[in-house]
Amino acid sequence: MTVITCNLNKDYNLGGPSILLGLDQLLKEIYPNHYKIINLQAGENPAAVDDGLPMETFYYYPPTKRYIFRFLFGYKNHVGLAKLISIIKKADIVVDLYGICFCDSLSGAEGNETKYRLWDFGAFTIAVISKLLLKKRVVKNMASYGPMHSKYNRSSAKYMCTNIFDKVAAREGLSRKRIAKVLKDTDILLAPDIANLMPYRQKKGMEGKITVSVSHRIEKEWKSAEAYVDCISNLCRFFAKEKMEVMIVPNECKPSAYTDVSVAEKIRKNLKEQGIAVSILPVAKMAAQDIKNVIASSKLMVGSRYHSCVAALSSGVPTIVIGWHNKYEELLEKYGQSKWYLSCVECTSEKLISMAADLLANYEKEKATIIGHRPDVQAQVLAAGRKLVTIHSQFALDKYSKL
Repeated sequence: MTVITCNLNKDYNLGGPSILLGLDQLLKEIYPNHYKIINLQAGENPAAVDDGLPMETFYYYPPTKRYIFRFLFGYKNHVGLAKLISIIKKADIVVDLYGICFCDSLSGAEGNETKYRLWDFGAFTIAVISKLLLKKRVVKNMASYGPMHSKYNRSSAKYMCTNIFDKVAAREGLSRKRIAKVLKDTDILLAPDIANLMPYRQKKGMEGKITVSVSHRIEKEWKSAEAYVDCISNLCRFFAKEKMEVMIVPNECKPSAYTDVSVAEKIRKNLKEQGIAVSILPVAKMAAQDIKNVIASSKLMVGSRYHSCVAALSSGVPTIVIGWHNKYEELLEKYGQSKWYLSCVECTSEKLISMAADLLANYEKEKATIIGHRPDVQAQVLAAGRKLVTIHSQFALDKYSKL
């Protein structure tokens, strides 16, 4: 069973590898020892980075005006179109792993249908080639959809889910409702994020520590009168007064860019001026599996990054979420933790500290609730995942049914 994955960035972040490792666990359940994942990724090839992932990645340049010749013919350690096609030809199935699709906050320029289809090719390059050129089965992994008020996002959603994706899965009820409305179709799978299947191991030395997942993305969406960095800094002061050690866990950490690490450094600087020490997990030097192990071994997580929150909840760690998208609320709901959510509109230091105090007071009860919900969350992912990666041809059924 050869699975091609695409439309995901596995480098300098936790989310991409979490999804890949979740998919790896799913395939282990369905095709034990009889599958292979090949990841195709657009963009920079950080050749010196050891990601620790059990799959090979081939890099290619995106088909933009600037890089079109490199996309067609390859360049240095990036493959060209001919090599991409030869790889995709081996696939039994192609899985698009992009996390938030057809969303006005991320894209929404107006144009015409010709431009829209060109933009679709740029956004979903491997999926389009796999379906239109090579007639492969292409599925859309669990993702968030919308809001899609712009004409482009509605058009893109309808085209991609009608002509390219053989099966579509949503990771929230609201996302499923949005995409079903555009398609006038209710046959959309619903399941939590596949990263909920990512395994973990307990790491010694983390007992009693608080992990705080910070986000540069939420700064762009922030609507509260009190700045995000100030809210997190004040929360860390609260934990310090409670004699609890704080470790800040960035998610995105690309060098030479404003990332979660930049936000973490601002918070640490604020606290240092008042004699409060916090550590920052050196995520750029760590494999995603090691990062999840750290999160899974902490006492409590305060998270502003989606896959950091998934990592915590899926390993039984009580979590307060500060979010900007409905995906955060529905994630907490899956684990029976809806009351531990603060939106970027209403979050203040006072509310955040009060919530942290309440969670600590009810810690054992909430931890037990999370652990109690976890089997059902994973069962939902496995059930939808089986439907996504099932191959319907008789040849494939005969080939894999006895494995």
